[in-house]
Amino acid sequence: IILGEFDLESDLFNIEFKEKDNIKVISENNITVALDVNVTEELKNEGILRDIIRQCQVYRKEAEFNVDDRITIYFESSDKDIMNILNNNKELTYNKLGDFYEDNQNIFQPIRDNKKSC
Repeated sequence: IILGEFDLESDLFNIEFKEKDNIKVISENNITVALDVNVTEELKNEGILRDIIRQCQVYRKEAEFNVDDRITIYFESSDKDIMNILNNNKELTYNKLGDFYEDNQNIFQPIRDNKKSC
């Protein structure tokens, strides 16, 4: 540590970091990382969406569909929050699961005819 014209030995100091609310600090091997662990509504919704997409992929694998098989997936839930998450993230859902569009009832529908359905 250099302070003005003085070069102080770093082993003379013990630098500690104090965590704040929702901030976790980890130091190891002269590397310090601080993470904001606050789960915002946006992060929560993204996690829910990723779980839905992951489960659809699991069902697809269990049904032994091929990668190039186009399938029909309908989402229905009495939970308005789940349906809002799906409807507000159509692009990500499209990229991960296939070709969808919105009908006049705000429900996902496949664009193409599919070879298989489940």
